Amino acid sequence: MVGSNRSNPKHQAIDKNRLPLVKPVSDSLRLIRQSLFTVRGILFLIVVSFSSFYLLEAQSHLPWQIPFGIQLFNACFFFILLSLFLSITRNSIAASILISLVSFAIGYANQAVLLFRDNPIFPWDLLSVRTAISVSDNYVWPQPKNIWLTILLLILSLTLAWLTRIRIPKGAPRRMLAAISILLVLVYGSLLQSHVFTGFFNFNETLFTQKNLYRQNGFIPGFLINLRYIRVDEPEDYGLNQVENLSEQIDEEIVSEELENLAPQSEKPNILVVMNEAFSDLSVISPFETNLETMPFFRSLTENTIRGNLYVSVVGGNTATTEFEFLTGDSMAFLPHGSVAYQQFIQTRHPGLPETLKAEGYRTIAMHPYGEAGWNRNKVYPLMGFEEMVFIDDFEYRSYIRQYISDRSVYQQMIERFEEKQPDDRLFCFAVTMQNHGGYDAIHDNFQPTVAIENENDRLDFTPTEHYLSLIRESDQAFSSLIQYFSNIDEKTIILFFGDHQPHDYAIEPLLEKNGFGYSKEEMAQNRTIVPFCIWANYPIKAQQDVQISPNFLSSLLLETAGMPQSPYGYFLSEVYETIPVMTANFYVDADGRHLYDEAPEYHQALFHQYEMLQYNHLIDINQRLNSLFQPVYQRN
Repeated sequence: MVGSNRSNPKHQAIDKNRLPLVKPVSDSLRLIRQSLFTVRGILFLIVVSFSSFYLLEAQSHLPWQIPFGIQLFNACFFFILLSLFLSITRNSIAASILISLVSFAIGYANQAVLLFRDNPIFPWDLLSVRTAISVSDNYVWPQPKNIWLTILLLILSLTLAWLTRIRIPKGAPRRMLAAISILLVLVYGSLLQSHVFTGFFNFNETLFTQKNLYRQNGFIPGFLINLRYIRVDEPEDYGLNQVENLSEQIDEEIVSEELENLAPQSEKPNILVVMNEAFSDLSVISPFETNLETMPFFRSLTENTIRGNLYVSVVGGNTATTEFEFLTGDSMAFLPHGSVAYQQFIQTRHPGLPETLKAEGYRTIAMHPYGEAGWNRNKVYPLMGFEEMVFIDDFEYRSYIRQYISDRSVYQQMIERFEEKQPDDRLFCFAVTMQNHGGYDAIHDNFQPTVAIENENDRLDFTPTEHYLSLIRESDQAFSSLIQYFSNIDEKTIILFFGDHQPHDYAIEPLLEKNGFGYSKEEMAQNRTIVPFCIWANYPIKAQQDVQISPNFLSSLLLETAGMPQSPYGYFLSEVYETIPVMTANFYVDADGRHLYDEAPEYHQALFHQYEMLQYNHLIDINQRLNSLFQPVYQRN
């Protein structure tokens, strides 16, 4: 064919001679282009990893304040996670978009939790997701702290995602990348479980201020470091023989003397306990003036009243922690910081105050005007010895303030249970209120704030604080009605009233900005744990003011005031209380003031060790639990 080279042997020979030379060059150029393209993609993936790290952290603080070496360690985690996402999606663009959105979501959730309860997200919080969702409707969700920086970083991350151009083939390469990524995640987490590793690279390991731990280490290392404490280690020199020896010592030195001094009673008192949601006196934080007093009735109680400060282990949330310490006598000082015993540790019978009073013939009732599954209460209460549980669906009285059943409704329900019992029966009723639960921004038709803060600075918004203080005033008036009712009852009755924790940070930030304070960070953290408590009786008891105590000793003080026998464990706690009246998750108070546990003198450390061994046997080592230690004892002949 004219114009065709196919029939020309010469051209055919030339083509054959060229192929061996041209093909290798062409293949090499293609490989070089692919390699350069892959290198560029990997570089972009590294930048995306840093950007994702900054995106998470920037919502609560400025991430470049973290030492660069620790920043690099954080970015490594995001690169590993990005590789895992890449093995799943096989597309670097999709993987980069996914990790950017995940980082933003985690950072936003952590900032919200910080605002609501003054602590970051802990590993065991994953067990509390259902409880958190159930109360989330009453909160105004916050914007990120550094909103413009967060938006900029999100745009940057998503832009970078489009610049990556890596695809992973199906089959072995994909499976290998997934396996390597998972292995590296496990190695990463294991390194942070080692005190040697974290100490060598100067990670912050101080659990006292978890906000600082997360802020200085980054969220991921902070979260993973806390995995060390998801289980409770056996105390040093712990063994059943040591517990039995300690039990004999308690029986000989404490129980016998206490029972000899226990006066016989002609009539046991009814015992009512109110743990009031977020009830606190903000004057311990900062001075301020209001148009109305927030708790005039509570402050007026003096006759037949023991009153003072209760130091709790939580701020702004984790109500079940204060509840657990009170009902059991166990202390968060010996448990992982921020853990929730109701969800992590109580799976079988757990003797405490309800079981002690049940053995004394009391009818034991737990009452909470909200969902039964919150904090696992519907499972834990029977294990503690409560015979009856009253949750929101069981409430006959349902007046609401905002979205929650009012304190007055709870007290009406308690009074009804009192009135329906037989005259010779004795009642122990433990009520946890909901009226003052967080979410103080929203406007409600059924709640009109009455308390106003005198403010000369128009720039500050006191709305959440004034809503909170108005709720406290309403609680004070409701408590007055409860006391008034039982003041007119002939049956001996004793009432314990206390708050579970202070409100979260955003409710008090304007107060701090307006007035300032002269406390160090450590002192302020300790002051944030103070809530009021009082024990009142409609019969003569020895009045006390300015008492300092923590929830783990409160049930022993209550039983002692009521003239009721305790368990050997309870008597041991009464003895500890005489020396160390306050033990929280982070610090303790003795006659000389407040201390951190690592600063404790030798005598206190010995006492803590005894307490820790008893608690471990009580709460953790249930298969070898020495039941006689935790069951009530009776007056001996």
